[in-house]
Amino acid sequence: MSASAQKPADKPGDKKAAVQVTPEAEASARIGMLQESVKNLEGELRTIEGRFKNRDPALIAPLQAENKRMQDRIDTLLKSYYFLLMESLMPRQSDEFKAQLEILKNSAIEYFKKANIDQEIWKNIVF
Repeated sequence: MSASAQKPADKPGDKKAAVQVTPEAEASARIGMLQESVKNLEGELRTIEGRFKNRDPALIAPLQAENKRMQDRIDTLLKSYYFLLMESLMPRQSDEFKAQLEILKNSAIEYFKKANIDQEIWKNIVF
């Protein structure tokens, strides 16, 4: 081939002109994408409807019963957990209660002093 038969390379400005998309073409492409999306969603809907129609009540009933038992068990465990948590906060001996009370009073006094709260106010609260 001769040099005159070869096409000159496109200029960058020419590429922009070729790449520019008209609003009609863009709308057409978006419509195509939306139609494809609708088609996929219709397929998923058919699948879900089929699963719903084919559900087996004999299989579902034991699962629901097991789910109920597990929920009751979770509720019982939570109640036990809260009971043990509250029980752990209670003192075991009388002097343990006094020690906890002293620690709480001292902590409150330190907090009120750091917060610059009037002494007359916090004395009524702590003592």
